[in-house]
Amino acid sequence: MFLMFLTLVAAAPSETDLAGQLRNGELLCIKPDEANKSCDTIDRVTVNPDGAMIETSETLFSDEPPTALEITNPVSIEGDAVCAVVDMAVLRQGIVRVNGTPLPLDANAALIRTLGEILKPAEGHTICERLQIDAGQLVVTARDNGTPSPYAARPVRWISAGAGWRVALPSHKPAS
Repeated sequence: MFLMFLTLVAAAPSETDLAGQLRNGELLCIKPDEANKSCDTIDRVTVNPDGAMIETSETLFSDEPPTALEITNPVSIEGDAVCAVVDMAVLRQGIVRVNGTPLPLDANAALIRTLGEILKPAEGHTICERLQIDAGQLVVTARDNGTPSPYAARPVRWISAGAGWRVALPSHKPAS
């Protein structure tokens, strides 16, 4: 029994092992609000039979009304980081939700065009994210084409699918 326990502990990826956690089916919650089980962003990665990794990311990008963008993008593992290339074709396939409800197709397309104009300067850039412990807190940092992102490290935590976590503002309580 003790040997089996040691085997399980040895096989579990560490908290900072981004690739290992994602391969185990864990989701990454960025800027978690424990009390409301909400995140600014939830990232999940699936591995296709051919080994290709696909990330689905839902990110809150506007507070009033709460508006989130979901995109699906190929990713790769580079060292201890998960990397993706900014691709406008991926953005054009995005789904925008307001208060959790997808926008009608024409409104979705219009908002995606606006976001595309904002993000156009980053097209083709490789963004890599890695996890580290900073002052006792698990955080994610990013590099843009190898240069550290000007944005501060963001707190994160691992969550399990089906555990009731969602993308929402920290102050918004789950609907009962």
